[in-house]
Amino acid sequence: MRVPTVSHTYFSENRKTEFYWRLFCWLIMAAIAAILIIYWEFLGLQKLIEPLFYFQAERVSVEYLFRGITFLGDDEFYMIFISILLWCVHKSLAFWTAVVLLLSAAYTFYFKDFFGIPRPDLGIEHPGNDAFPSGHTLTALTVWGYLAVRLRSTAFWTWAVIIIVLIGFSRLILGYHFVSDVLGGLVLGFIFLALFVWLSALFVEKGWVEKFTFPALLIISIVVPVILTILLPDDITRLMGYLAGISIGYVLERKLIAFSPQGKWYQHIIKSLMGAVVLFGIVMGLSSFLPSDVIALGFIRYALAGFWVTFLAPLLFASIGLAARENKQA
Repeated sequence: MRVPTVSHTYFSENRKTEFYWRLFCWLIMAAIAAILIIYWEFLGLQKLIEPLFYFQAERVSVEYLFRGITFLGDDEFYMIFISILLWCVHKSLAFWTAVVLLLSAAYTFYFKDFFGIPRPDLGIEHPGNDAFPSGHTLTALTVWGYLAVRLRSTAFWTWAVIIIVLIGFSRLILGYHFVSDVLGGLVLGFIFLALFVWLSALFVEKGWVEKFTFPALLIISIVVPVILTILLPDDITRLMGYLAGISIGYVLERKLIAFSPQGKWYQHIIKSLMGAVVLFGIVMGLSSFLPSDVIALGFIRYALAGFWVTFLAPLLFASIGLAARENKQA
């Protein structure tokens, strides 16, 4: 799969088209931010989402539909999707998508902890964290938005916009968030994504990425997640453990394995099934021995899961002939 290199161009090689699309995005987000600030109290009223919630609660097909949509913003989906993207499609695109996901999720938890706004009281079981901003909405915008920026395809941009809107709406109709939470997720997610892609392009443009030595990259892969785990809320322990694991594995894989994600269709199916089984075996099977309520142990468990995705699985696939090594490609 050919993926355009990281650059300051997000929509089109035509400068005028690029300018207008960027302006359009900023104007949309500025309008949403203004609405959120001006009508903050009104958008946080439960009565705005009650009709949506009771509508889906009485129609099983609607509930299943939107639970399916909201699953596209769940951690489990992203773990599967990004892993398969790395094993079968494009390594660097998958790795940096995972970094975007994990850092934006940590960013979300910071704001949740800062604002401390409770979720709607609709008599349903909620996740154990606060409401604002909607994490599903924010990470949907950052993940699908980042992929759209990298792929620069009109079709993929269309898909990204549709899935971001649907995931945000699903959080309202399932009763997990207020309207203000979803709009806040859009605005804060857009800010994060804009900063991330700008810094990414700057690093590549200035050649800073190539200046890091192999030992330095390993140290950064460990130290940054550990520091963030210490500084930010306890909820991010598993995220930062996973970030440490995938980062260490990715650095080592590039140096020691250099496997190619290309292959035949049946090889992709075997890799995906085998890799996903072991991945969730680590995440769920080791939960009794490395529980998340002990910060260090939870960190280690998710680091092992991330290390499997970016290093151990590629090593296994290359060793048993499911993937070739890049330096052996014609």
